[in-house]
Amino acid sequence: MPILHLATLRDATVAVAHIVDLANVIALAFAQSVALLALSPSPEPAPDATPEPAPPAASAEEVTPAPAPEPSAAPPPAAGGFGSVEAITTSSNVHGLPAPALEPGEDGEDEEGPRHEISARAEAGYAQTNLGNAEGLDHHGLFLRLHLVFYPWVTKQRQVAGGIGALYSYAGVNRRELPDGVELDASEAQQQQIMLSINLLLRPHPEWFSIQPAGMIGLGFYSNAKVFAADRAAVIRKDEYAFVAGGSLALCTAWDIACVIGGSEVLLAVETLGTQAPTLDSRVVDPWGWHVGIGIDVLRIMARANRLPS
Repeated sequence: MPILHLATLRDATVAVAHIVDLANVIALAFAQSVALLALSPSPEPAPDATPEPAPPAASAEEVTPAPAPEPSAAPPPAAGGFGSVEAITTSSNVHGLPAPALEPGEDGEDEEGPRHEISARAEAGYAQTNLGNAEGLDHHGLFLRLHLVFYPWVTKQRQVAGGIGALYSYAGVNRRELPDGVELDASEAQQQQIMLSINLLLRPHPEWFSIQPAGMIGLGFYSNAKVFAADRAAVIRKDEYAFVAGGSLALCTAWDIACVIGGSEVLLAVETLGTQAPTLDSRVVDPWGWHVGIGIDVLRIMARANRLPS
């Protein structure tokens, strides 16, 4: 019996030791858990999702309309007058855009004035005439002409133009020295021509140089014609009209205002009547001649003056 009691007491002591060790482990684990909880941030409390009870509905007697808001006073006008704007500042991020390309003529430089032109050139110079004598161009005199031209067709750059015209021409026909035996103090006549023309205008440089050829046809006649023609003294009746054809060339400058001109004409089948025996017969001659001179375009002066600022 004493031996069994000692064994039982020893077993109980071992069991108590194991229980104490287990308690120590549990206490250590609990202490570590408490330390971790103390170091971690505390979570925010979740909002209360319980809806608040709705306020009781007011009865019809208790509902009163809300007063209308009073209109607010308008702000005083800015300095400078009612509704005025002193300054406006704008900004843009678009810079350096190229200017739009213009078609020829859109800037107005090639479109000055209407697309047609009118010319009125007054000419003066010297002329020589052949009346069918052996000496040839033995008569000479003053040359005058007024030439009106309308150019309905003009190119866009105004370098080429075509037109039609009308002109009046005068030429003095004179010869002072006559062969011996001719019963005339002098051979004198006044040759006049009325013609229509076809004109061409070429401008290598619109301001400083232009070329203006023209071809013309019409009628020619003489007045006060007591002349030495077909190698004898003769007269040309004033009602004697002859077909005339000719051409001229003008070289112009200063916007076609000032020109140097030259040309030639021929009258066909002009009848002359002898006035001195024994040559009292009728003879037909084809007087022709040439002229040279200068011309001033009056209408172009007026057109240019209207374009210049006053």
